Amino acid sequence: MVVLRNRWFRSPAYQSKIYSRTLMVTQVRKDYRSDEGLLALIGLLKVDGIKIGACRHSRNHLQLTIAQDQISTALLSVWMSCILECTD
Repeated sequence: MVVLRNRWFRSPAYQSKIYSRTLMVTQVRKDYRSDEGLLALIGLLKVDGIKIGACRHSRNHLQLTIAQDQISTALLSVWMSCILECTD
């Protein structure tokens, strides 16, 4: 599995995609959980060609998305129950 994953990451098909240029960092220590801290972590990488374009995070957007999903799920549930009642 690891060999297949490495082949995929090194393939031209993957390298040409926009998401191949994105780095997701997880399990960050509390003292690095700021824009400056994350930029400092990325600065520790010794990889040529890395250009830092932006450091983004949005907790508010996630909360809004979750709320919209809950509303949509509730509406879908109501519509599905109406459809099922009408078909009986």
